[in-house]
Amino acid sequence: MTILYRLRLHLFLTTLLATSASLLAQVTAVSNVGQTFAFDQIVGQATDFDFYQAFNFTTGSTSTTLASITISAGASTATASGFSMSLYSGFSSGPTGLLASLNGSSTPAGVGVSYSYVPASSITLAPGTTYWVLATALGMPSNTYYSIQGTSSTSEDSSVFSGWSIGNTEMFTTTAGASWFSSATIPMFSVQVAAIPEPSESAFVFGTVGLLAFVALKQRRHRNPKEANQSSATPPSVTDRAGARSAPAGGLAHL
Repeated sequence: MTILYRLRLHLFLTTLLATSASLLAQVTAVSNVGQTFAFDQIVGQATDFDFYQAFNFTTGSTSTTLASITISAGASTATASGFSMSLYSGFSSGPTGLLASLNGSSTPAGVGVSYSYVPASSITLAPGTTYWVLATALGMPSNTYYSIQGTSSTSEDSSVFSGWSIGNTEMFTTTAGASWFSSATIPMFSVQVAAIPEPSESAFVFGTVGLLAFVALKQRRHRNPKEANQSSATPPSVTDRAGARSAPAGGLAHL
């Protein structure tokens, strides 16, 4: 294999890997973070109440893999860790069907800062299904809390996937889950999923894999001539090797 061929192959593989990585990138499926801010939604201890926030989104017509959920943080009085989020499959007198804990910052204290939370294990989101996100801050001292910025808009941002939506109400509790209430102020968040390649992109990937296989086969058939001659040379037969060993003896007999 010549140096020039190796350089070309290296460049081709690098381009292929970069393209494959772009196909597997995360994309935002639904979001309302571009809507007008209204109020902060408290999570934690405030005026002797223990606030949890539960909000939901509904998927479109295609099964996808959840990558992350990103919130827009609001005002905070807390310095200790304790904030957490988790994903549930339903809501009935509280979130039901825990699907995954979401790993991310336990101190989301920057106002207007985006904080992303990633599932601890792979989660496949079924098509046309509503999922609930629960935000809590357990064990916080009295009157210390975090919050998520909220909006009173029921619209999603314009760049959403077809069929995806954010619920028009959210649920909250001030009694650590003993009773729940609805609110028209929706936490501002977005949902990221693994990108779904377009058919043309899928065809490109399969085509490049096929091309790689063709190039490798062609290279194998056009190996270095010296290597080909060495590998195709016929080894001496047993009789030839035996004759080569007996020749010196025969020569001595004529002396």
